[in-house]
Amino acid sequence: MYKPKIGDTVTCLYAVEAYYSNYGTLPACHFMPGDTGIVAHTDLPSVCRERVTFSCVDFTKDGRRWRVALTRDNIKRIRVRAGECNAKT
Repeated sequence: MYKPKIGDTVTCLYAVEAYYSNYGTLPACHFMPGDTGIVAHTDLPSVCRERVTFSCVDFTKDGRRWRVALTRDNIKRIRVRAGECNAKT
């Protein structure tokens, strides 16, 4: 199983709602398969489920910056060529 590292460009295998999505005046936002983001933090413990860790991924959608939590079973590294960046952050 892939272990993410800070700075990796990643996508997800299934959709996850972003932090603060649909909160107050903010629109709903989901990180979808095919979206790209950059790993900001890794190995963070979950407070809801025992023995589960996740990574925080930063991404941009519709001009806004968002953050999402992805567990290891829902994160996929995207390989980019040297000097190229397809992340939208």
